[in-house]
Amino acid sequence: MPLVKEIEFNNGLLVLWEISEDLETLLGLCSGIRLEDEFDQLKNTRRKKEWLAIRLILKHSGCSDTSISYNDINQPMINHSKYQHISISHSKKLAGVLFHKSKPAGLDIESTDRDLKKIAHKYMSNDELKIASTLDNGLTLFWCIKEAIYKVAGVPGIHFSTQIKVTKIARPNIFAKFHSKERIKDYKLNFLSYKDQLITYVIDHEQSSKKSKSE
Repeated sequence: MPLVKEIEFNNGLLVLWEISEDLETLLGLCSGIRLEDEFDQLKNTRRKKEWLAIRLILKHSGCSDTSISYNDINQPMINHSKYQHISISHSKKLAGVLFHKSKPAGLDIESTDRDLKKIAHKYMSNDELKIASTLDNGLTLFWCIKEAIYKVAGVPGIHFSTQIKVTKIARPNIFAKFHSKERIKDYKLNFLSYKDQLITYVIDHEQSSKKSKSE
C-alpha cells in the first residue's frame, strides 16, 4: 500500500499516494468502493489509476462515501464528517488530497520531467523567468505554485503571469500575491518534494485587502 506521506497540520491533512500499482491491483484495493459512471467512461489506463488512487486516499482518510462533486466555481466537494474543504491533484506517479476543516485549500503535484519551456512565458513574468532560471526545476516549481493558488482562489479565468506573483521563495515556505479587479490577497504556501515530484499546497488563511481607487 504505497501511502507515502501523511502530514497533519492545524485543522488540515495532506495525504500522498504513490501510483506504483498496476490497474488490477488498484481495483483489488478498491474492493468495496463504488465505481461510478465517471470511472467507466475513462479510456486511458493512467487516468483510471489516478481516479482509483484518489478514492483510496479518501477511503483511508475517513470518507464512507468516496464520490466527488464540484461547486459552481469548480472546486471539489466531498461528504466528510471532519473536513469541509479539499483540493485534489495527481501526476503520472503521485496522487494527493489536501483536506481542511473550514478553509478553502489548494494543492498541486508536478513531475520534474514535465517539459514546460514552450509555455513558460504564458504563466510567468519576465522577472519570474529570471528567478526560475537560477533554481533547480524552477519552471516546474513556479507552475506548481500558481496552480495551487488558482485552485484555492476559486476565481475563473485567472491570468497566471499577471495576476499571480511569486514574491519570496524560502523553502519550505513560498510567498505569493494574487491580484483580481477588486482585491489583493497574500498566500503562504508549503513546498515539499518526493522523489522526482514537486508538491505545493496552501490554505486560505490570509485576509484579502480591497484595492484603492488609484490602483
